[in-house]
Amino acid sequence: VNKWGFRKTLDSTTSTGNYDAFTPGAIRSSNTPVNNDVTTLGFGAKIDYTKESGLYNLNLEFKALPLVTATYMQDITPDMCTEDPLVVADIRDGQTYTISRLKDGNCWMTQNLKLGKYSDSLTLTSADSDVGASGFTLNGKSADGKFTSKTIDGITNVNNDSQYYCTDNYGCYYNYYTATAGSSTSYTAAGEVEYSICPTGWVLPSGGSTGQFLNLYNQYSSYSDMLVDPNSSTENVNGISRPGFLMGGYYNFNGEIFIGAAGYYWSSTNASAQSGIYLGINSTTYNAVSGTGKYAGLSVRCVLRENTAPTTFNQAYAAAGKTKDATSGLYSMQDMSSSICSAITPGQSTTLKDTRDGQNYTVAKIGSKCWMTRNMAIGCSGSGSTYGSGRRTSSLSLTTANSNVNSTYTLSTSSTYSLDKTDNTTGCTTSNMSDCASYTTARMKCDATYGAYYNYVATTAGTITGTNNTNPQLYDICPANWKISNYSEVEALISATADSADIFSPQKGGFYGSDAVPSSKGSVGFWNTSTSYSSNFRWNIGFTDRVSLGHGGNGRSDGFAMRCIAK
Repeated sequence: VNKWGFRKTLDSTTSTGNYDAFTPGAIRSSNTPVNNDVTTLGFGAKIDYTKESGLYNLNLEFKALPLVTATYMQDITPDMCTEDPLVVADIRDGQTYTISRLKDGNCWMTQNLKLGKYSDSLTLTSADSDVGASGFTLNGKSADGKFTSKTIDGITNVNNDSQYYCTDNYGCYYNYYTATAGSSTSYTAAGEVEYSICPTGWVLPSGGSTGQFLNLYNQYSSYSDMLVDPNSSTENVNGISRPGFLMGGYYNFNGEIFIGAAGYYWSSTNASAQSGIYLGINSTTYNAVSGTGKYAGLSVRCVLRENTAPTTFNQAYAAAGKTKDATSGLYSMQDMSSSICSAITPGQSTTLKDTRDGQNYTVAKIGSKCWMTRNMAIGCSGSGSTYGSGRRTSSLSLTTANSNVNSTYTLSTSSTYSLDKTDNTTGCTTSNMSDCASYTTARMKCDATYGAYYNYVATTAGTITGTNNTNPQLYDICPANWKISNYSEVEALISATADSADIFSPQKGGFYGSDAVPSSKGSVGFWNTSTSYSSNFRWNIGFTDRVSLGHGGNGRSDGFAMRCIAK
């Protein structure tokens, strides 16, 4: 009573008889549609005495949609996903999910992933999951929702083992190692992850200031349009396709945190070796640019991989047939090539390992070039993604196989060859400070915060020495297939970072001069280039609030930081 109803026929005759109550849904579908096919609809309303007399309107919207024949998420293609929610199953464990094309134009899961809820161990393969050829084993289900926090090689709040926990109302929670199918560990400090536990064809949404999470938020007018109650199955309200995020909180070493107060979802973007970027949302705030400890248990949503997906460092390395280091799971700096760098989409970043001493470096595709975005620290005591104590190690031999040298070069790290009088016993001392800055002897200084400083003799592996030397620089202590940049390459860097230098991650370490103490430390960053400015000076990269070219300091005798660029 007091409802609209409809009746349909498959020809042009008048529709008569009883009228079914009107609800949104498919009126007619066919596996063999034909042109000019006709379906006639008749509409009516059953009204009783409680309704006032007058004119009543019914607004209808008709859509012709492709008939979705896919049963499983793994079979969904972009043309099958529309604004109308569709229920599909995950072939791996039979769990069902709603999917919908949201206002950002992407096809999203609108329910939390619950893979592994009814199993203590699942073997995922590339045929059914977004994993590599070797697959991934989902295990380590927590019995009490407490997630294990570990310290690995000095990196805290991480866990390089699978761990997850499942609930009835909010799906499952996964640590970052698990959510990324083992492709992000405590050794992965930057860039997009290579894999995830999403179904084949689906990936984790990207985070950060240009990521998919933030772009999705920008399409909706209120937080309420993005949130749903966990007991509701409605993701489309008042014609709006909603993400349906849940305020399911997260889990840490103490168990549940903020359940019912906020939602936390992993992205595909590493924030650091310690943390991954996540989406945080509640009724008043939205954050998709911050990171949290990789050990914690957060929810997961997946987004359909479209044809426009960027090419990451990991994908380019894999396509070139390169293999990862077995311990860290990272590709090496030395395996970089011009073809790999060319294949990578600008703006992508990752972490690579230097095989010479085990140091890890963040790198990024900036414009058309691949740059290191962490200062070099070859010859220092650090390992992995830390600079360690800031002290030098024993002397290190660099070869043509692992370094950009023309012959074997020994990078001497004894105290005699320091740029800094505070850690010397001979050479550069309080009484002989003028010897700290040298045009003829290789000198360096390690720093726990800023990496290492090298004078130009050390930078160029002993090939540019003495005063009044304008010879072109061809060799240096960069890893093999990398080099220090030239003037034109820095000009391109300046252009590519005109709006923001964040992707270059400048470290304001200052420099070391003849007074054997750091200058401008914490306020200005300096990096050597290969291009001569005058007989005793080379152009350098400078940074205060933007990237620039300069020729400051006391010339080639000073100690500057190093950033390398792929050849």
